[in-house]
Amino acid sequence: NNRTALRMDITAVGDRDGGFGAANGGYWGVAVRKGAGYRFSVYARRGAGYKGAVWVRLVDSAGRVLGESRVRGMGTQWKRFEGTLKAAETTADARLVVM
Repeated sequence: NNRTALRMDITAVGDRDGGFGAANGGYWGVAVRKGAGYRFSVYARRGAGYKGAVWVRLVDSAGRVLGESRVRGMGTQWKRFEGTLKAAETTADARLVVM
């Protein structure tokens, strides 16, 4: 429940297939099963003037997106966002990416 565990100051905007973000692969990868739903929550806010999007994804070791959700309604105040990612494939070594 540490809301300051990661801070990113983004000064330039990429697109949803580029840009940058943070990833968590667990200790030995995140096992996901095709068709299963995986709940997530993230606290986010935007800086004044930021018009870009934030995406939460499940990505396999080859970089293929297995599931994604766009964070909508971000304002300048911290807010918790929740969603569910549905895995398109089964793998033992996915990672969670916020970008």
